Amino acid sequence: MTSANVKATCEAAGYVTPCPGDSACQYSSSSCFQTGLTDCGNPMMEVSQQLCGVSPGGCSQLDGVYQFMHNWGNGGSCGAEFGTSCVGGIGQQDKYAFCARDSQMTNPWSTKLTTTTVATTSDLGSGSGNMGPVGAVHAFTVLRAKNQVYQNFGFLIIEAQLPADGLSGSENWCRDYQNLCADFGLRPTGCGETHYSLGGGFQQCVTDYNSDVYINDALGCNPWGAVGDVARLAFPTAGSGSRFLGFYACDDSRCKSILADSATSIGSAADATAGDGIVYAICRGTSCRY
Repeated sequence: MTSANVKATCEAAGYVTPCPGDSACQYSSSSCFQTGLTDCGNPMMEVSQQLCGVSPGGCSQLDGVYQFMHNWGNGGSCGAEFGTSCVGGIGQQDKYAFCARDSQMTNPWSTKLTTTTVATTSDLGSGSGNMGPVGAVHAFTVLRAKNQVYQNFGFLIIEAQLPADGLSGSENWCRDYQNLCADFGLRPTGCGETHYSLGGGFQQCVTDYNSDVYINDALGCNPWGAVGDVARLAFPTAGSGSRFLGFYACDDSRCKSILADSATSIGSAADATAGDGIVYAICRGTSCRY
């Protein structure tokens, strides 16, 4: 993940590339945009403090995210990995780019961004990283949620009530699941990068529903047993059975508007629908609200 990769990824997703500091920063250049970040020697530190209150290496929302750095070791970038705040990007693959968004930006060097949004987007060829609209339609009723670390990755477990009729709020339950995670500023997840490389429905979870597959296969595939493990760590009363949701495969034959017909996409909720209607969905990343 070179700095050139970071810049190209941001631009491909319609964002701009933020400089790590102001114009006096040795790692800034005319190739990046001034965003108001000033801590030149500690890339993403200010953002990490706002998101998590800790340095980037301890902030799960920045795990695997790489910052553009002009003249940084052989053209590399600086990335946050679990426990380390600045890993050199050379040799790193399938990571994320640290980008900014501003529709009115005109001068990339002398003008500061006035409305900045931090965004992460997957490396070229691995999806746009658009989480989906916050507040988008879904049929889940959120009861509670909790951040949980599992296999050194940060996740959010959402306890939710299903609708009595079993019908999705959007065109299908895969979209509902994506929109549920997007309400928390996060992405759905499930089967990891090994199965993504097989293409087909595994790849469609990324291309069509923005699943985060770069989790080192932490949840396995199918993921529902591991989702149950994470849910019970977060909520010991989560129980067992068919009530744990995460992506398996997302081709049209699996993603349906009827919940019972969607069991091989987001997971079976048979035990939930036969009982209290409560399910546990997993999202990649952690929320500042929990």
